[in-house]
Amino acid sequence: MNKTLSILLTLLVSLQANAHCVKSTSTNIAYCEYERFSIWVSCQQKAALLSMAQIDIDNGKEDTSSRKYYLDESASKLDCQQTSDKTYASQKKGFDVGHLIAIDHFDDNKIQALQTNTMVNMVPQAESFNRNGAWKKTESLTECYRDDVELTPLTVLAGVIFGNDPSNDFYSQSHGLPETPDYLWKLIYSATSKSYDLWVMKNSNESKTSTLPMSRRTISSLITLLEGENEQHYIPVIAELLKISVKNPEQIELKNNPKCRGRIG
Repeated sequence: MNKTLSILLTLLVSLQANAHCVKSTSTNIAYCEYERFSIWVSCQQKAALLSMAQIDIDNGKEDTSSRKYYLDESASKLDCQQTSDKTYASQKKGFDVGHLIAIDHFDDNKIQALQTNTMVNMVPQAESFNRNGAWKKTESLTECYRDDVELTPLTVLAGVIFGNDPSNDFYSQSHGLPETPDYLWKLIYSATSKSYDLWVMKNSNESKTSTLPMSRRTISSLITLLEGENEQHYIPVIAELLKISVKNPEQIELKNNPKCRGRIG
């Protein structure tokens, strides 16, 4: 019976995993909306530029251990998605299939949680960086501070910077990804307290939990960094950052809090 339910759930998720995606032919950029998160996609890069979600107080206990990934039919029709849902390690070890918006953030709803397993929400992430390094720490901090009544709900923006380092560009033939992001960044914003924290992290196992404080940046410095990339596909990302910047939020340091319960998943 459990096996039958599992199969039915998998089929249901597959049917509901596809986003509503629209594409601008002039910019070659797509915008994909899922039930609880949305993504700006570079169709040139076949990869997400920015994933966004609002994260409320955690009331969930659903199992989020599934790592069954999905290609999104809507994004594929627009030619705006990588070509394989296989793991990156199957082609070249050292990089995980890494979530931009974490599956655990939606553990109150099984189907909505599994929607984050769409490949539109995935980029190659250095193995330790993703599993127990700086990126994992930003997910833990999100899980922690979402329960702080003075901050919740949180707006989470998770983005990439492709950069110009060809040494990690392993997945062009296997996944249709011309470039692996050289940097990932995460912004956690609280409209309730008009405050935020933001990190720009190298997509490398050198980015550890201990180095996260050194990765902190301001919104204005991130915008300057993206403008310096001189790539048109960052324009909608900068626009999303400006929506927060114009509110003049205060930057606070989000760090380990003894009141936070352990992160599940």
